[in-house]
Amino acid sequence: SFIIGSFRQWLDEYHVDGFRWDAVGAMRYYDPGHVNIPQADSLIQYVNSTIIHSDHPGAISIAEDQSSGMNFDGEWNRSFGDTLIGQVVQPTDSARDMNALCNKMNGSGFFRVLYDETHDLTGNTGAYRLPYRIQPADPTSYYARKRSMLATAVVFTTPGIPMLFMGQE
Repeated sequence: SFIIGSFRQWLDEYHVDGFRWDAVGAMRYYDPGHVNIPQADSLIQYVNSTIIHSDHPGAISIAEDQSSGMNFDGEWNRSFGDTLIGQVVQPTDSARDMNALCNKMNGSGFFRVLYDETHDLTGNTGAYRLPYRIQPADPTSYYARKRSMLATAVVFTTPGIPMLFMGQE
């Protein structure tokens, strides 16, 4: 009941527009063995269906991963992000597979959340911001900045929900 009350408080008193759930798979499954936790599924479904969609129809709920059947409005599209990043970090045009990127850009619109940087990609050990990945020797160079900007333009112009990581603006 504390969790349910907290969601309602954030929506009612603080007027948040919605929630982004981190590591939904870790809530829904116990490792080792990837064993399902039915209570987590019930809680997530209740929060999304009743508190967010029924009681606050303008609010949205987005999952980082493992959202199937949980009534989320969107989920991070890791496949798109990985492909986009993989193309912009290539040092030459001939090394880029634009067909692979085109295939990831074609897709149904508003359930997928698109990105080129996330907290997992920049905050984990050994992870860096996109300009650094593009040109580690000089991440402030013209080419690193322009290719990073191009990746963000692709995120904004591909059907889906664009997500910026802090500092990208």
